[in-house]
Amino acid sequence: MIGTRRAVLYTAPRCHLCEQAKALVYPLLPAGSRLAERRVDADQALAPWRERIPVLAVEDGEGRPREVLPWPFTRGQARRLLARHGLAAALSPRRAALLP
Repeated sequence: MIGTRRAVLYTAPRCHLCEQAKALVYPLLPAGSRLAERRVDADQALAPWRERIPVLAVEDGEGRPREVLPWPFTRGQARRLLARHGLAAALSPRRAALLP
């Protein structure tokens, strides 16, 4: 069910790329939304992603990844991932055309 999906960033402590990814993704979310974070060092289920962080994921209501986008990713790639799951803020066609 789309309503139970959420955007999650898989991160680790002292990860400068994770900070870059957050800055890239937050403006893509609808107003009032937040980006959940899950630390790969604190969750054994995320162990396969430890060498790929940051990873933008869309998880279902039970915390299972439905689709993932490992770093490096562009703002356009992140927006398309979020939009496919109904999690992206609406953009004007003109602004959307500017995204890579």
